[in-house]
Amino acid sequence: MMKTIKEKTVAFTGNRTLTTSDNRTDANLENVIRTELSLCLEDCYREGKRNFISGMAIGWDMLCAEEVLKLRKQHSDIRLIVAIPFQGQELLYSEKDKYRYKVIFEAADHQEFITDGDYDKEAYHKRNDWMIANSSEIIAYDSGKPRSGTSSTVRKARLAGLEVLNMYDELKSYFAISHFAKQYLQRFPFVTSFRYGREGLLFYGDQQFIPVPFTNIKTVELSGEYLVFTLANDITYRASICSGECLVDFWKTTAQA
Repeated sequence: MMKTIKEKTVAFTGNRTLTTSDNRTDANLENVIRTELSLCLEDCYREGKRNFISGMAIGWDMLCAEEVLKLRKQHSDIRLIVAIPFQGQELLYSEKDKYRYKVIFEAADHQEFITDGDYDKEAYHKRNDWMIANSSEIIAYDSGKPRSGTSSTVRKARLAGLEVLNMYDELKSYFAISHFAKQYLQRFPFVTSFRYGREGLLFYGDQQFIPVPFTNIKTVELSGEYLVFTLANDITYRASICSGECLVDFWKTTAQA
């Protein structure tokens, strides 16, 4: 079995179905999760973490692996380790998830097979125990479902002295937001001209992301192929729904000055 430097290693554990606190459908939940996770991974890298372990289950595990691979494009010293509980783990996945599994598996820097046999329920526990033994931090998406493998792994990790960050808890402020813009944007989960975050939107400008809380959005409407956002200070953002183009208009504030 592969050995890692625990202090430089983070593992992921999470629910297979990613839900909000009230189980309501949210078309942008995955977008928000990916944004917040990517920011969290960047923090991990700055803290010296270089190895990231995914258990390769559907839902949280594979989502995390995909975000690690994105970050590896910026930092070549990052390593993705996939911890496979048994041969054929992916056989009952949907065709879409089988393809995602294959892409991640082949792109990983190391594939760790925890057991040699076929399906075995205990292999999941052995995989989780291996991840805990080989990491110093767990990033989880644990909604608190009783008797779930995720909750069990989180409890074991805390007892073992690992640092645990539960992204589900981090997103409770997002779950509680009922702003009209959040509801309106449920129609546009595939937009790439801005990112969805837990407090609002992140527009890219001047080589950095500019956060705009939902509470700062005065109006939003679809005009042609652009979503037009007017903020409380009358600055206007025009974000394409067809490309990554995002324009900002300061003329109203300039005229008032």
